Amino acid sequence: MTDPSANGATIAGERLTTYDVDADGERVQLNFVDAGDLPCGIVLPLDQLGALLMTIPRIMRRALQVRFGDDTRRLVHPLACWRLESVAGTEAVILSLLTPDGFDVSFSVAGDDARRLGAALSGATTVPPQIAIN
Repeated sequence: MTDPSANGATIAGERLTTYDVDADGERVQLNFVDAGDLPCGIVLPLDQLGALLMTIPRIMRRALQVRFGDDTRRLVHPLACWRLESVAGTEAVILSLLTPDGFDVSFSVAGDDARRLGAALSGATTVPPQIAIN
């Protein structure tokens, strides 16, 4: 682990407890307790919460790879249900995936990709995935 800047601090959280959203929805606070069972929190602007959300899966995968020495390790969630919604004026759909414990994530899926995904899931064809790394 690296040290924060000379003026910063590292808070070692042990357990996430709750979260709060401010009245205008611009900032969120993640609440947890530290090793001494003292309450702590971190406040983030909404756009940085989005950045954290995009980073957490990579952090988890890397931590699992380091912990187990296995590059194929990843956190996998069981699927409870899924939902498709149309996007007005386009062939795109919004694909939402939900787990039994309440985690959900949504993706915008272009029409061609939706057809390829449908074909792959139906077993009608073997479709190699298209992978784009940003």
